[in-house]
Amino acid sequence: MSLIDPNGLECVWDDGSYDSEDDPDTGSPEKCAAAGGTWYDHSFFAGMPDWSGDPDAIDGIWDSLFNPFGLDPNGKPLYCNADVISAMRTIWAQSANGTSGAEASFRLDGNTSNYSIVFTPFTNQRGSQTIQIKPGTTFALFHTHPNFGSWQPSTPQNNFEGNPLGDTGVADKYNLQMYVVSQRGLGYYDPATGTSTQVRPGTSWANPCGD
Repeated sequence: MSLIDPNGLECVWDDGSYDSEDDPDTGSPEKCAAAGGTWYDHSFFAGMPDWSGDPDAIDGIWDSLFNPFGLDPNGKPLYCNADVISAMRTIWAQSANGTSGAEASFRLDGNTSNYSIVFTPFTNQRGSQTIQIKPGTTFALFHTHPNFGSWQPSTPQNNFEGNPLGDTGVADKYNLQMYVVSQRGLGYYDPATGTSTQVRPGTSWANPCGD
């Protein structure tokens, strides 16, 4: 499938390589589409070479910019994958189904098509939890909120510890997809857009998507 952004300035190929914004053959939305490429805004490529013939050249920015809801290669959201659902059930049980006030978590290392689930050792911390990540490798965090809390990721202005980051600040700093597992729903914060969304209501996140 091809996507066209009429305001874009870069032609991207299915293998992850991309052309220069002023390429004579693909340097417009119409030329890019005709050649079979996908047109994206040049600002997405800040700090990268003007063009690249290297397959997978855009892998490092795909998840955060072009794949904001963590879709796998088949178009299914990460939180609908059976292993991720199972992991969410595990951390929910660690938090006593949100009743203990303690938080539990896991991270995803790799990318949406090839990842490892790494659980955080449970510490019984109330209202927060210390989580280790691998910058550049960790791309998503899932953690619970107590039943007295919200499905929404905490912010620098509103978090239990009163720290300058909160959930959204951590996501912004390390470019992470941030998920909150709660009795009020599964919340998701996208650092690319700076917005939080409830992607599944109530505790439906514990069941296969579509149930």
